[in-house]
Amino acid sequence: ATATAAAAEMSLIRPTYAEEPAVKAGSGSVRELLLRRHRMTIAGKEAFVTSVNGSVPGPLLRFREGEDVTLRVVNEMDDTSSIHWHGLLVPYQMDGVPGVSFDGIEARTTFTYRFKLRQSGTYWYHSHSSMQEQTGMYGPIIIDPAQRDPVEANREHVVVLSDWTFENPHRVMSRLKK
Repeated sequence: ATATAAAAEMSLIRPTYAEEPAVKAGSGSVRELLLRRHRMTIAGKEAFVTSVNGSVPGPLLRFREGEDVTLRVVNEMDDTSSIHWHGLLVPYQMDGVPGVSFDGIEARTTFTYRFKLRQSGTYWYHSHSSMQEQTGMYGPIIIDPAQRDPVEANREHVVVLSDWTFENPHRVMSRLKK
């Protein structure tokens, strides 16, 4: 009974890419990512999350090596945000680290990331602002090789793991520093 209840609960927060293959966009296509702060039920409790397109983790972004990527990131929150493309070789202005490579995405504004993909593989994206990663702002990236993939499969499964706490992440960080 407990396993059935847990499975039912997980189905409420399981992102769509856990069920269906990702929609692949062609080179030069523009994708929009909406950043929001809202309530969500996690493990039967209400929590404030930072979501990308309404999900935690955020949606799977799938591209092809050599593709020109344009991502319009709409910050619908009341505080500054950012997205860092972890492991991707991108121009420094597109790296998404506030205070290092750009000023961040101000509240209620849009920032457009543009870069050419120079590699293939599995990566992830996440926020570098206000502990937003710890409240759900992260997601997977798959970059298919430019040439035929040497590994064939009938079905792919994307697994994204993260810790969750109902404790305020600023408090967690403060306690870690002591």
